[in-house]
Amino acid sequence: MHVVLSGYYGYNNAGDEAILHAIVSSLRRFDPAIAITVLSAQPEATARLYRVNAVHRMDPLSVYRALRNADAW
Repeated sequence: MHVVLSGYYGYNNAGDEAILHAIVSSLRRFDPAIAITVLSAQPEATARLYRVNAVHRMDPLSVYRALRNADAW
């Protein structure tokens, strides 16, 4: 399964980052093999910190590709 998460991620807001951490952790408990892509303002940092795929939220082609390949969003 592949899911795409969209929120105010990558802006260094502690609350939003805590929510992302909780969502990613919960999804991995549900399915350890799940593929997660996050739409982020800082995709490299988000990918490294949460061990997810990440694309820049303002890159329409990357967002389209992520959503096109997702099972859920």
